[in-house]
Amino acid sequence: MKKRSRMQTNPLTPGLFYSFRFFPAERQVFEKKEELKLSEHTEKHRVVIKSSKPGPWKNENNPALKGIMDLMEFSKKLFVLVKCVQGGGSEAAHNYVYKKMSTSRHNALLVMESERKTARTMKQRFIPAVKASPKLAEKLSDNPDDTTNYSITLRTGFNINIGWSNSAAALASDPYETVVLDEIDKYKSSLNIEEAKDRITTYGETGKGIILSTPGHENGPIMQEYKTCEAHYDFHAVCPDCRQDQKMNFQNITWPDKDKAFKDDKERHRVANIIERDKTARYKCEHCGSMWNDYARDQALILGSQNNLNSINGWKPREEVNKRPVSIGVKFPSWLSPFKSLSTISARWLRAQGNIAKLQKWYNNEAAEPFSEELTGKTIKEDVLYARRHIYGPEDAKWQIPMPGCVLTCFVDVQSNRLDLETIAWGKDYESWGIEYQQLYGDPDHPELWQSLDTYLRKEFIHESGNKLSISICGIDEGYKSTPVREFVAKRKGVFNCKGSSHDSKQLITLNRSRQPKYTHSGKLYIQPLIIGTNEAKKTLFSWMEITEPGPGFMHWHEGYSYDYFKMLTAEKMDTQYKRGGFPSIVFKPQFKGIRNEALDIRVGNYAMIKLLNPDFKHIAVGLTSGIKIVGAAGAPPVRGRRIVSKGV
Repeated sequence: MKKRSRMQTNPLTPGLFYSFRFFPAERQVFEKKEELKLSEHTEKHRVVIKSSKPGPWKNENNPALKGIMDLMEFSKKLFVLVKCVQGGGSEAAHNYVYKKMSTSRHNALLVMESERKTARTMKQRFIPAVKASPKLAEKLSDNPDDTTNYSITLRTGFNINIGWSNSAAALASDPYETVVLDEIDKYKSSLNIEEAKDRITTYGETGKGIILSTPGHENGPIMQEYKTCEAHYDFHAVCPDCRQDQKMNFQNITWPDKDKAFKDDKERHRVANIIERDKTARYKCEHCGSMWNDYARDQALILGSQNNLNSINGWKPREEVNKRPVSIGVKFPSWLSPFKSLSTISARWLRAQGNIAKLQKWYNNEAAEPFSEELTGKTIKEDVLYARRHIYGPEDAKWQIPMPGCVLTCFVDVQSNRLDLETIAWGKDYESWGIEYQQLYGDPDHPELWQSLDTYLRKEFIHESGNKLSISICGIDEGYKSTPVREFVAKRKGVFNCKGSSHDSKQLITLNRSRQPKYTHSGKLYIQPLIIGTNEAKKTLFSWMEITEPGPGFMHWHEGYSYDYFKMLTAEKMDTQYKRGGFPSIVFKPQFKGIRNEALDIRVGNYAMIKLLNPDFKHIAVGLTSGIKIVGAAGAPPVRGRRIVSKGV
């Protein structure tokens, strides 16, 4: 068969060509290339498959992401994204790869944290998105072996390899023009990150590395990369009312009764559920004070993305940028994503309070921030608490317990030459009043000291109502002298031998119901101790110390409490340690070497006692005002008949 010529001659003018036709492959080479920014290219060609808003990509659906994509191209060599979860950050990196697939014939590498995540992402998101976008679909090879969960080879010669942190693709030495490292804080080795970054050196000016991850701890891989970036950019939203731009932060998100102190976790979770259900969280404009709901927030993001005055689609550099930066770092918190409701973010914040693991998760997943001790705000100053002392009543008052206080607890710490103890009055929602901090001197091995304690526990205190109150329950730390403590507890009602546990997962109270005294083979008396989760108690107490107004959890002290007492009460600070695998664990450490902490330990014990007693404060308060005598003092013989002090231990 005769091959058809591409050129034909005019018979009237021999030697002159009058027509010329390019083959399709030649036309593709010589056609004028689109000069589009990444955000423009994505909006023109990308089709979203798996999303709450499927269909053609629209930048207005996630306005802040528009600038992130253009900053990826603006950086010369490296772009670092510290991102929230489910905000669209990974999709922005994929969009960069999609554009390279359309415009380049050089190879790319995409690395994820695990083989399972790699296979799922490719099967459910990446490959379907390529097939759904016409400009990319026409470049796919007819050979089914060229499109797998681990690599894609196009007709143009472009090849993308997909691997995970310790896979052969990630560890190989092949050069790549584009390298994308996703979720690097979950990689098994940071060496893999450095090796992957070295792949782009062969391509000089066109080589680009994109690194992104939700952060972990402060010294994690993503934060190390972010800190070393040449330039850092922040997104500035524009208020729909006053048209002023501002960097959004969580402190400006508010909700009804934001500063309210909660009496327990149950109430805090109930309020969080109401906020999330009724969508009551708002963002307060720092210029005009207008309150943005989710819709107004979305409008502020769109207006911000349209602002290119000294910014790239709303992203402004923190420092002056005169040249194209070699590396750019940005943070993308969840309140910059229209897919995240302000109320959901706020509710998750409330639920995380008091739980170190949940708090770290909130900072990492919502705020796109690493978690550190400074974020907890749990270092308490003794000066602040000392200045809070006040007089409970008139100088000539004969009573020691204010009207709201209606249940007395006591806890005893055993020392080598004395017993330290404190008696506390408790009221509704665990508001407390310090009554006495005493030291009974003597040898713990001698019965005289324990007789003094027995006398003290039978002591009666005068209530403001005129009634007399006795100590309802008492705990004694057996850690130093277990034998005399157990001998004292065995003969008395309402007195418990206790032992502290600083294990982070330990619940506040662990009580074995079979606490009958028994003797070991060596002849020693043994009573199963009540185990107190000291970390759990200290987290609650530290949060109560920060409350500044009387009410739930507020702690009162009268002027008889010394400055040394408050130094002991604030002797420790909250710290975070990371276990194997990067999981956070809360610990309490001394603020200074050799500092005493008896007052703090005794407060922990008193808190455990009132939780163990579980009193019906409302019922008791009614009884006191009605003149009903409260019976059943700690240390007294068992009392028959119904008590009104407690719902029951």
